[in-house]
Amino acid sequence: MEETNEPQEAESGKGGNYWTIGIIALVVIIGVVWYAGSRKKSGTAPVNPSQNAQQPSTPSANETQKQAAATIEFTDSGFSPQSVTIKAGETVTFKNNSSSQLQVASAPHPTHTDRPELNAPGPMGLGQTFSTAISEKGTWKYHDHLNPSLFGSITVQ
Repeated sequence: MEETNEPQEAESGKGGNYWTIGIIALVVIIGVVWYAGSRKKSGTAPVNPSQNAQQPSTPSANETQKQAAATIEFTDSGFSPQSVTIKAGETVTFKNNSSSQLQVASAPHPTHTDRPELNAPGPMGLGQTFSTAISEKGTWKYHDHLNPSLFGSITVQ
């Protein structure tokens, strides 16, 4: 009888291995589905978002002219004008008029720490704007985070 019990134990041991493998596979599948779902919901993380930064928007021309002491347009060839001067506390508006996305960011790249209020909360499409007020006097450099070779400066008096 002992010989009959050994094969049965071996068979039940193999069945246990199948259950273990099945449970591990199920846990892995659930983990992958959960991870993929959480990435879809979160989207692209902004680069150093600032509490003072506003979401990109598409305001009317009158709103932009009223609010902004300076408007900097982004075209396929870069920022125009590349340098502007404003008074402390005034607002600068960046407008994307290019065929690509724009993400305004403070110097230096890639840390964007000089003027956090210059860090747009995310990429802007054609026609979208980003406005921010700068209170601290000085000359502050900015660039397109998606193409750091395109840059400019704002002098605050």
